[in-house]
Amino acid sequence: MPGAVSLLTRGGARRQTSPGSNGREASRLAHDRGMANQESPEDARSGPDGFGEPTPFMRATGLHLNEIGAERVTGWIDLGPDQHQVFGIVHGGVYAAVVEESASFGAGLAVRAAGQQAVGVSNTTNFIRPMSTGRVMVEAVPLHQGRTQQLWEVRITRAEDGKPVALGQVRLQNIVLA
Repeated sequence: MPGAVSLLTRGGARRQTSPGSNGREASRLAHDRGMANQESPEDARSGPDGFGEPTPFMRATGLHLNEIGAERVTGWIDLGPDQHQVFGIVHGGVYAAVVEESASFGAGLAVRAAGQQAVGVSNTTNFIRPMSTGRVMVEAVPLHQGRTQQLWEVRITRAEDGKPVALGQVRLQNIVLA
């Protein structure tokens, strides 16, 4: 199927989505398989072109994605000493990077079928609650998806009680791939 996104599910099955779905099928597939609520979920994966594959930078931040879609991206991070700043709490740059990465995946998938890519223009991340260790959940959703720009909101919450840890917004520009 030309322009389709190929998804590799948790069980190893490959599934194609149509270009017109803009990733909604990817989001629904992950949700239907219960990947968003796994205690130790595996990373979401996609087709042979690598869209959705964890990058070395993602691995450095500890971000694991459960669901990648044009309307929602979810994941988690197990926080610990590797992400600490000098005072023993998680460095705010980890949260800012995860906010940008999560929004970029969703925004990129939203415009991919049109031959475009979304690139970050601004990232505003507010740090609400300090953490040293533990799992946090990540959820990114679009607030606006226009012809030329998108605005995504990303919430990072403690897995144990859902309390907010960080809240970010990323504005992205939709550009034509060269």
